[in-house]
Amino acid sequence: MTQVSLEQVAALKHSLQQSTVAKDMLVNDVAAHEALHAMLENEKKEAVRLLQGEIEFVRVEAATLLRERGEKVTEREQERAAEEVAKEEARHTRSRNAVVEERDKLNTQHAQYVRTLEETHREERERERNAEKSERDSLTLTAHWNTCNVITISQELDALKIARAALSQERDAQNALGILQKERIERSEREINTLKHCVLSLEADVSTGKLEGEREEERKKEREKERAAKGVSGEERRECVVCLEPVERWMMLRPCGHVCVCAGCCKTQVQCPICRSSVTDSFAAFL
Repeated sequence: MTQVSLEQVAALKHSLQQSTVAKDMLVNDVAAHEALHAMLENEKKEAVRLLQGEIEFVRVEAATLLRERGEKVTEREQERAAEEVAKEEARHTRSRNAVVEERDKLNTQHAQYVRTLEETHREERERERNAEKSERDSLTLTAHWNTCNVITISQELDALKIARAALSQERDAQNALGILQKERIERSEREINTLKHCVLSLEADVSTGKLEGEREEERKKEREKERAAKGVSGEERRECVVCLEPVERWMMLRPCGHVCVCAGCCKTQVQCPICRSSVTDSFAAFL
């Protein structure tokens, strides 16, 4: 649309230039015609002046002849002189009429040239107005098209900015999610390693506990055998309820007040072996 409008404007400008050239030519023709008209007017005036001078000269000559001849001049000569004067006047009248006709013709041509020039000027002004209107419309269309393009480009830029911001947020979210997943994986790996260590420790503790249990059973059996050999009853025995060893120094657990463990086992007890209450303190008891 913009390219076609510009081509139309260029064509209108070209036609306007041609009209300007034609106007200049018409102006030059009118100026030449006016110069010719002025020259003819001058020639007509000069011819009239010459004719008037000749007529006056003839009249003067005729009067001079009449005065010289006086009474000798016959009536025929007077008629001949009158005829010559009449002929000169007729010739002068014809010349004057020819000059008047030529002047009228020149005036008619001048009026026709003036009308043609006015019509040409009017057409040129109309073409100039049309060219200005077309150029104005073209500029308006170009400005509107440029405005639409600017608005479209601005909207596309805004959409691109929004899309870029969304992509940046999505990338940040993916990075954060990747970091969280990495941290979860590392935490899971640490937990798995911890669980592995715990399992290994539990397996070691179980194996150690089994060995200690077996040893403890063997010691119990040996102590039972010894007690059976000595003949001591279960009521008279004074043993620690944890290690089942004879107690040399009893410890009282607080706050429950039970006296049931030795000094060695008291250090590892957090609950009372009898009532299962929490142990906050212990001290030696003398029975």
